[in-house]
Order: sequence, then C-alpha cells, then structure tokens
Amino acid sequence: MVDCDLATLQTREPKALRNLVNKHLFVKDAIMQGVTEAIKALHTRGWAHNNIRPEHVLVTLNRPYQQPPGVNTYWPVLTSYKACAPFGRPVEFIDSDGIPKRLTSDMSDYEGLELVGACVERILMNLWYR
Repeated sequence: MVDCDLATLQTREPKALRNLVNKHLFVKDAIMQGVTEAIKALHTRGWAHNNIRPEHVLVTLNRPYQQPPGVNTYWPVLTSYKACAPFGRPVEFIDSDGIPKRLTSDMSDYEGLELVGACVERILMNLWYR
C-alpha cells in the first residue's frame, strides 16, 4: 500500500519509484477517473475545490468503496479542501509558496486536473521507460 501524494512520487528516482509502486497497478485512467469523480461530486453540490494540484492528490491501494472484486489499482484521494467555496464566489487564499491568490470558484478545478494528468504521465514515464 502506498499513501503518498503524486508530487512526492514524481520526485522519486526511477529505481526507488519502482520499489515503491507496482507499475502494473499504477493506471492513469483509474487515477484520473477518481480525481474527476471527486470534482464532479463537489460541483453537483454547488462547490468548487479551487486548489487541485498533484500535492493534493494522495494515492492508495485501499479504495474504501465501489471496488469490483479482483480489481486492484492505485486510487486517488483528493485532499486540502481549505479553498473550497460555492460557485461564483471570489476566493482568497495563500498557496503553499506563500503567495496570496484570488480567483472565482470553480474556474481552476479542471486546469488543476490537467496538472494532475501531466504529473501522472511523468510518473509513468519514470516507471516504464527509465
């Protein structure tokens, strides 16, 4: 089991990464589907996460629900909800670099999803091609 964020996995040396993560279970589609489902769950309730990035996505082998029998893949858990806000509401927060940010809620969720996807691609390249 790995409970680690994507940004940390991305920084691992390829050999250490392969020792930590079973490349056959690290499936991009499962990770991206899980993050997308988390975003949709928030959006259907009228809320936006506003701070989706690789360091806020944990991966784990223990998916607590909806696991089909015999299916084992790493599954994402979206964290860091301090920037959540109702749609259309201006949001002000200080990011991890200490920089104040202001944005309209829900604008950045799918941009954040693209960042997560790029990070997963880099991890997969380290797992398979080095």
